[in-house]
Amino acid sequence: MKSETTITQKEVDVVLHVGAPKTGSSALQVFLLENVEALLKSGYYYPEHGVDVNRVSGGHSDIGVCLFQGKYKEAEGKIAKHLAVAQSKNATLVLSGESYYGFPEFFKNALKDYRVKVICFYRNVKDAVPSFYNQLVKRHFYSKPFEEYILAPSSVAENPSVNGDNILLWSKEFKSDFLLVPYERQQFPDQSIEKFFMSMIGVAGGFEFNPAHVNSSYNASSLELKRRFNFLLSQKEMKLNGALDRSLQWFSDNYEEPRMNLYALLNAEQLQKVNDVFKAIYERVYQNVGSNFLWEPEFVVEAVVSSHGGPMHYMYSFPFVAFSAKSKFPEEYAQLRSFLAKASMGKRSDYKVNSLCEAFNLDSSSVDYSEWELLVEKLLKDEAKIPDMLRDVGKYSLDMGDVEGASKLVKKALERRPNGKYIQKLDAHIDMLLKKSREHNLIRQE
Repeated sequence: MKSETTITQKEVDVVLHVGAPKTGSSALQVFLLENVEALLKSGYYYPEHGVDVNRVSGGHSDIGVCLFQGKYKEAEGKIAKHLAVAQSKNATLVLSGESYYGFPEFFKNALKDYRVKVICFYRNVKDAVPSFYNQLVKRHFYSKPFEEYILAPSSVAENPSVNGDNILLWSKEFKSDFLLVPYERQQFPDQSIEKFFMSMIGVAGGFEFNPAHVNSSYNASSLELKRRFNFLLSQKEMKLNGALDRSLQWFSDNYEEPRMNLYALLNAEQLQKVNDVFKAIYERVYQNVGSNFLWEPEFVVEAVVSSHGGPMHYMYSFPFVAFSAKSKFPEEYAQLRSFLAKASMGKRSDYKVNSLCEAFNLDSSSVDYSEWELLVEKLLKDEAKIPDMLRDVGKYSLDMGDVEGASKLVKKALERRPNGKYIQKLDAHIDMLLKKSREHNLIRQE
């Protein structure tokens, strides 16, 4: 780390942590919140804020909410109150919020009379994009599969939170007072963003570190269950979405699962397109704000890391995820089950919806199957659609844990459409699972 970037408390009035999104902000905010008194003894005032049941927060997001609503005077007023308290305690104010990330010009004007240091963590775009996708599914009702998301221009090239536009704006406004930290945990003391942040502000010792996960990405099973729920949820169900998020966040934090390699869903041509965009973003950012980085960030050209297992493998079944969440959040479980019973009426022909109903133990006695019957009749009349039906039912069987049944269905689909790329990929994935299962059984027998 460049020694001149370490902040000295007496030489700065405000330390502003602005994210970027998906760089451990919630973990850092919880740590600062749990060490308010120790920070104050070291000369830093961190205003308190709330957290949810999973210890997730947006930091001092009340300021960010005002900014998103265009209430700039109200946001300035909140900052002024925090500054007044900090000055009364003869301390440096520390504010944290990912919601600040898109408003560098506002903060430059609001804090023009103060000495400010802005800290921003920069995540390699290759790693940031899957996290952004996870967050969209997790909190913003996104229901499209990753391969559709990553190939849409707005997901990367036109997204200022990903393409470097916001970073360039912060650098323009704050110049050398804008400090960019590559989000590479191997560079942090004990791979801890909290300890690294403390070293940046020149403070060490006397702090409590909680190793528990905070606002981590969903594991693979939770992510796919939530994606399927998003076909039924909308902005009208914000509270219900929050209940589902709390349940799945708890499950993800307590049931570890091998990370999915989402890039494995892309073919070679698609990967090349994505990789070219990633490289252009990195080069543009580094060429324009390289001097703001504490060290040169990594850039890995290869987008796929094959050691992460298959993209469609979920360790935990949806019924297990739902049942586990029920034990911790019985009220939320009841709300979700009640919503699902109503929202799924007439939609059970969709395997995504049907898999959710099975997960929440909803029987089919009261479900109208007329829509499903019409769909089957239509598919059987159209020979060209039969491989699609076999493929989708095979995928559903796989999700329900019937790997051998899924294999038979998908191979039937492959007989009818031998050049189908997705069918080929699904068939290869199922063969790999069957091979692993047989090897496991042989080991057990020995």
